[in-house]
Amino acid sequence: MPSSKKKTASNQSEKASGKELLVNAALQLAATSRSIHSLSLREISREAGLNHNTFYRHFSNIEEIGLYIIQNIASQLRQPLVDLRYHAYELADKETDVAKDADQGYDVTLQQAFHVNQVTVELFFNFVDTNPNAFIFGVRELHGPSQVLRNAIRQVLKEFSDDMSRDIQALNLLPTLDKSTIDDISQMLIPQLFQLSLDYIEYDQERQAIRDMAQSQIRLLFAGAVKLKKLVEKEN
Repeated sequence: MPSSKKKTASNQSEKASGKELLVNAALQLAATSRSIHSLSLREISREAGLNHNTFYRHFSNIEEIGLYIIQNIASQLRQPLVDLRYHAYELADKETDVAKDADQGYDVTLQQAFHVNQVTVELFFNFVDTNPNAFIFGVRELHGPSQVLRNAIRQVLKEFSDDMSRDIQALNLLPTLDKSTIDDISQMLIPQLFQLSLDYIEYDQERQAIRDMAQSQIRLLFAGAVKLKKLVEKEN
């Protein structure tokens, strides 16, 4: 009985290892050559050092491995970003003062919003550092030939945008803005960060400047939206 259990565990380990090898091979080829949609299962299997029949033990076709990659990367990053936003808010709540606009009487927690933004952007680019092929793959497939993969990436970007908007509202980081405006800001920021990841990977000498630019763009959008709201209200 013990030997049977060991054999089952070994088979499961080999299966997991084969799947991981195929995923890493697909990412490597897609990041350094062309769209994953144009790769053959034989190419991916050869790059992984596996018999091409092994591919079908894990995936039914090329699009399925592409979808797996997209969901796997999203699941690794999505919840940590949410958790970090809340943690950053707690720190900012202790360390920063609330910005006060005496004219309008607004308590605008922009300092907190900026701090939350800073740490989440840092986490995002740290994740890009450790997963460059995944982001090259993602940006490429967002404009690639497979509608299935394009739609999957757009859905992931929407989910990240929805998370950001929800957290900003839940933490009351931009209390003067309505849900629609915060949704709009989030839907602009997340795709922009995603696109910036490609420049970040390619131009390694400019990585800190790209991080700083991302921070600045988000601060400008936050502060600009708050200021615009005040101006509109003053005119009305």
